[in-house]
Amino acid sequence: LCTTIRLDENNTYFITGFDPQADMGTAHHMLLFGCKEPGQRETLFSCGEMGRTLEGTKQAAPCRSGQQILYAWAKNAPKLDLPRDVGFKVGGPKADIKYLVLQVHYASVEYIPEEGDQSGVVLEYTDVPQSKRAGVYFLGTNGMIPAKATTYMEAACKLNTDLEIHPFAFRTHTHALGRVVSGWKVSPGMEWSLIGKKDPQLPQMFYPIDDSTMTLRRGD
Repeated sequence: LCTTIRLDENNTYFITGFDPQADMGTAHHMLLFGCKEPGQRETLFSCGEMGRTLEGTKQAAPCRSGQQILYAWAKNAPKLDLPRDVGFKVGGPKADIKYLVLQVHYASVEYIPEEGDQSGVVLEYTDVPQSKRAGVYFLGTNGMIPAKATTYMEAACKLNTDLEIHPFAFRTHTHALGRVVSGWKVSPGMEWSLIGKKDPQLPQMFYPIDDSTMTLRRGD
């Protein structure tokens, strides 16, 4: 399910922290999207990849245009504070992000009280411009895993930007069968540098990378 918040068109804000309010017994994971246009201009709408629609709601992708992932949570991960002077720029005139859409994938509805679920994310933000822009670089893969077999899945993407990226944290996500996820920087000269490696069955938080001096550039 997704819920939509329209942002202030007159004022620009910078998100600097994310405080999840959820429990893994109810919410399998949550994704916070920034959108230029939401999938539906509804308080609540169905937005899962499985095509299931909750009775009384409309079906759509989280964003109709301009989709960006701002934050992800699973397995009772703790609060995330961005580094000093770093923030996600949202709202304001001519903004790329005019709406926030929170998507919640449910693990179980057994413990939801009659008055409804309160899973969500409390945002920390400021109207003071931040000198460094935050972003999420997302890579994913899928496929079939034969029974009683070990399968390796890979995804790769060449950077096509003139921005210099300074990674400070990484996050993994799989379902119950995943055992390890690793991310690497591969230079044009095929030099491999580890960004991060983690067991996805641990709390799926943003873990700090080992090499704080690493940068990513066009062609990596």
